[in-house]
Amino acid sequence: MAAMTKQRQDAGKAEKADVDPSSEKANAVAQVLAAAQGDRVSASVFFDDSVPAADVERKIGELVDKAREALPASGHEVKIGTPSKLAKSVGLEVDRDMFKEICRSADVKTVLPSKIKDIKPKPVGSKRRPIRRD
Repeated sequence: MAAMTKQRQDAGKAEKADVDPSSEKANAVAQVLAAAQGDRVSASVFFDDSVPAADVERKIGELVDKAREALPASGHEVKIGTPSKLAKSVGLEVDRDMFKEICRSADVKTVLPSKIKDIKPKPVGSKRRPIRRD
């Protein structure tokens, strides 16, 4: 029994090692861009483990400054939310080009859209019961 569990754990580790983390980030960025409405992107940016929790606010400032330098057009409006030191993340509202440029950094681990439709589980196979009034 213990040998089977060990084999399953080893198989799970092998699968995780085969996944390229940069492609996961690229997929996450593509999903956020697809979910965005108009030219503005609203997302939560999560930082890599190499970024200390105390430096989250400073790091997002650096990334925004680098993105502004890299993009030729001026006037990129950036709204930065309150950083979360526990999750090592920050909310961000920027235009599409600025978002892509910020996500190119190796310090960005992944991104999530700020608004998610519905994450609560829906009941399956349940029927509404009439209210009894005695």
